[in-house]
Amino acid sequence: MGRSVRSRSLAVAASLDGGGSARAVDRDRSRYRVRGRRVPRTGRFRGGTALVTAPVGDLFGTPVVAGFASAPDFLTVAEERELIARIDATALEPFKFQRWLGKRLTTSFGSRYDFERGRMADAPPLPDWLAPFRARAAGFAGLEAGELMQALLIRYDPGAGIGWHRDRPVYEHVVGISLGEPAVLRLRRRKPGGFDRAEAALEPRAIYHLSGEVRHEWEHSIVEMARPRWSITFRSLAARQPA
Repeated sequence: MGRSVRSRSLAVAASLDGGGSARAVDRDRSRYRVRGRRVPRTGRFRGGTALVTAPVGDLFGTPVVAGFASAPDFLTVAEERELIARIDATALEPFKFQRWLGKRLTTSFGSRYDFERGRMADAPPLPDWLAPFRARAAGFAGLEAGELMQALLIRYDPGAGIGWHRDRPVYEHVVGISLGEPAVLRLRRRKPGGFDRAEAALEPRAIYHLSGEVRHEWEHSIVEMARPRWSITFRSLAARQPA
């Protein structure tokens, strides 16, 4: 799969202000299809794993969030069960940001980010069981497997989510695999007087990719979970590291 896949975006036609008419858009990228269909009297389009709210005035199929891509059923049900069991068998710790402890449980392989020192730190090597899924995730994102140098395992127990943030600039591509309960990935970009906003539904066994504009210009968060969810996030290093 070529590097052009990096510019893949979920395209929809926005509803007019007040819920006017709009058209559906299909975008086919290799073996993955991202599809939008009309949802009457809303500014939203649902496409398998994606639900996007378009900014007012973004009409006629203009990409709502350039650099976002997702695909459903990236895993089989059996693979999902295997990965959940693997994550639960791994030593996980509450996410730590300086002196604050989050509700989600995490661990990293390949490398980790030390939030206290503000720099990369060593982590255990990628386990053998995770390597085939990294290779498949890299293929979806148009990358070589070795470029995804970090893997982050997360378990969200009830009440756990992720607040608004943008991944650290040491990283470039972000590729996530969603397991267990569905979740909502919220997106926002600051503008004068407020924010542009969008959201994507992360269904079980789906994969998503953040690159380019959505990666660097938009923040994202995950709504607090009512039931358990797990995820695997792979990241690549940025070509230019911050000073």
